[in-house]
Amino acid sequence: APAADIVERQSRHAAGQPALLSSVWNFFFYIELYIICIMNLEDEKKLKQKIYIVIALCVIIIIAFIILIIRNSYHKPVDINPQDSTVSVVTPTPDTYQTEDPNTEPSQTIVPEETVIPEITVEPEETAQPDDIKNNDETVENDQNENASDIDVYTDSSIYRIVNKEHLIDKNYVPKNLKSVNVPQIGTQLLREEAVKPLEEMFQAAGKDNISLYLISGYRSYALQYSLWETYKARYGIETAKLIDAYPGSSEHQTGLSVDLGGADRKCELKGCFYDTQTYKWLHEHSYEYGFIERNPSGSEKVTGVQASPWNYRYVGKEEAEKIYKSGLTMEEYYKINSAN
Repeated sequence: APAADIVERQSRHAAGQPALLSSVWNFFFYIELYIICIMNLEDEKKLKQKIYIVIALCVIIIIAFIILIIRNSYHKPVDINPQDSTVSVVTPTPDTYQTEDPNTEPSQTIVPEETVIPEITVEPEETAQPDDIKNNDETVENDQNENASDIDVYTDSSIYRIVNKEHLIDKNYVPKNLKSVNVPQIGTQLLREEAVKPLEEMFQAAGKDNISLYLISGYRSYALQYSLWETYKARYGIETAKLIDAYPGSSEHQTGLSVDLGGADRKCELKGCFYDTQTYKWLHEHSYEYGFIERNPSGSEKVTGVQASPWNYRYVGKEEAEKIYKSGLTMEEYYKINSAN
C-alpha cells in the first residue's frame, strides 16, 4: 500500500514538469520506492524525512567540494625562493622611507598598520655587469691598508663604524648632528652633518655630466628599521627577509652615513638592473671622490651578509673612500674585521 501510494503521488507530481526536472524527481522517488519495498517499512513519513536529509547533506558536500576546486584554480600561491640571491626591491612610495623624528623612542614603535612597504619581486636572471665593475678578488698588499688598524670601526659615533649582523649598533643610538639634505629626494631625508655637503657636491657634479641623481633613503632609526624588517618577515618569511634588508641593529642607515641612491628617472630603482644604468656607472667611477663607497658590491654577499646593492653607498670621508675603492675590497675586508657571516 505505501508503495502504491508513492507511485500515485509521483505520477501526479511529475505531470507537466520539464523533462530534466521530471527525471530528477523520478530518480529520488524510485529510490524511496525501492527502499520501502525492500525494507517493508510502515512509517513512510519518517523514512522519507531521513532520505531527504541524507540527500540534502550529499548535495551540500558536493557543492562545497566544487567551490573548493574553483577557488584553488584561481588562487595559486606565489613561489618565492629564499635561496635566490637576486631578490630585489621595487620602487618604494614616498611614505616608505620618510624620515621620522630622531627623538622617537624605539621601544614605543610597533609595526604601523598603515605602513607602506615596497613589494618584492624575484628576478631569476642574473644582471650582466660591465667588466670594469668586477671586484678584485686578489689579496691587497699590506702597504695599501697599513693604517687600517688605526681606524675606529667599533664606536657608534665614528664615521668609520662598521655595522652588520656580527657588529650591531646600539638600538638607542641616534646621531646628534642630523641635517636635512638639499637634493632631489623622497620625502625629507636626514644625514649626519659630515655627509651632507659631500652628497650635495656629488649631486652637482653628476648633474654637470648629465646624470640626475635621486636620494631614496638616508638616516633610518632603529624603530623604522624594525618596522621594515618585521613587515618583510611576516610577508615573505625570515630567509627571504634576510636577503632583502638588514634586521634591526645591523643596518648602517642608523648611523646617518648610509644612503640609497637612484636616478631621477626612477629607472631600475632598488633593483639589480640598476647595474646597467648610466647612473650606476657614474656612481661607481666617481662616488669615492666625494667620500662615498659602494657598500655591498657584487660578490660580497658572504662578507657583508646582505645581497649586492648597487644603490647603497656609505660615507667614510674622501681619504678612506679612495683607499677602499682602489683596493677593490669591502669595508670588512679592508679593515680586517669579522665578516657578517
